[in-house]
Amino acid sequence: MPDSPPPGLLSSAGPTPNLHPLSVSSAAAAAAAPTPPTIAGLAAAMAATGVVGAAGGDPSAAMLTASTPAAAPQQRIADLEAQVARLSASLEHYRAACAAVQARYQLFSPDVARPARRVYIGGLPMGTTSDDLAAHVNFVLALAGGTICPGAPVTSCTVFSDRAYAFVELRSVEEASNCMALDGVPFRDSARLRVRRPNNYDAAAAMLLGPTSPDPGMDGSRLGAVRTAVPDTPHKLFMGGLPCDWDAVRVRALLAPYGTLTAFNLVMDKATGNSKGYAFAEFEAPGATDYAIAALAGAVVGGKPLTIKRAVIGPGGVMSVEGGGGGMSPLMRSPLGPRPMLS
Repeated sequence: MPDSPPPGLLSSAGPTPNLHPLSVSSAAAAAAAPTPPTIAGLAAAMAATGVVGAAGGDPSAAMLTASTPAAAPQQRIADLEAQVARLSASLEHYRAACAAVQARYQLFSPDVARPARRVYIGGLPMGTTSDDLAAHVNFVLALAGGTICPGAPVTSCTVFSDRAYAFVELRSVEEASNCMALDGVPFRDSARLRVRRPNNYDAAAAMLLGPTSPDPGMDGSRLGAVRTAVPDTPHKLFMGGLPCDWDAVRVRALLAPYGTLTAFNLVMDKATGNSKGYAFAEFEAPGATDYAIAALAGAVVGGKPLTIKRAVIGPGGVMSVEGGGGGMSPLMRSPLGPRPMLS
């Protein structure tokens, strides 16, 4: 009896054709072979397993995501680390170039290059030694991310104890510029360092040796600094009528209830060592300026009323103060009536 063709080869249109046995077996093998996958078939399969939704509906993207589910974040981290390494190498390259220029510049103009690496630090408490101050500068500069390489950035420190100031020399112009961001950092309890450039600092010459301003990437949030140089802004506060025997700690305590200070300067008389009876300040929140004026203007301090107003920079850079109770509207004035006496 002849072999019957497979059911898949039967035609409903008529009688079974007379096929050669070899043709029948070849057709059967072709029918049994797996069908090549199509994009539509892959998409349907991935949709059934929930893969397509995770890849946004793109079958090719879904295949990539499904094949390496944990490799993508790891690859991203590796790429970022490689980018950081390239940037660090470029930074070291430019620093090496600056160091070469600085070394050659110092060879011909040593008197110009050295002031660019030095800073003046005032406001030192009694008993401060060179080792104490150098260690403190090394610590806070590293804490803020202001060092350019491992090791101590301070190369020398000379304290003039009778005048309560010092000159600190650093190993690079860049680190000396970063030291300017340390103005107002705490030192030994209540003291705050007053950081300035030396009098013989030449900004034009320093530009050839390195940065002349602090690195914007420094993080000073953990230093607790209150700058001693108060910038000229619309929120700069003037305080007059202060007792001359009050120190900066006492005046700052008077302002503390009204907001966080970012800058404060009690003007001192170098001849007597006491204050001149007035100060400047700036709050972190602009609204705190009006709050402090409303609360303190006219308060009796040491037997005379306290003057507290906004400082105004007029034409030619001349500073003045607003009149009429600090330039506030009556609605901003304190409704508490007569100001109390402050001790």
